[in-house]
Amino acid sequence: MKADKNFRMKQTTKRWAAGILDAHERGAYLRMMIQAQGTQAPLLTLVRLYLIGMFFNNVLPSRFGADVVRAYGAAGLASGKTRSVASVVMDRLVGA
Repeated sequence: MKADKNFRMKQTTKRWAAGILDAHERGAYLRMMIQAQGTQAPLLTLVRLYLIGMFFNNVLPSRFGADVVRAYGAAGLASGKTRSVASVVMDRLVGA
């Protein structure tokens, strides 16, 4: 019984680590899209926007909840709303 509990704990730890790495990767990807427009953005803020967006993606009935949150949050980082929306649209078109 104890071996089964240890196995489940290891699996849970691996899943949390994979989730953290995925959030970091998605934040870095959005950062690359924003930097392509000539604007700098802190990675931690973009990871936070990604996680908030995923929350809304799970709560709202469509897949666009995360896009709206990322575009709104990136508007303060990028130089204007048009550029932030463009970075999110490019992110979506490239396949993220």
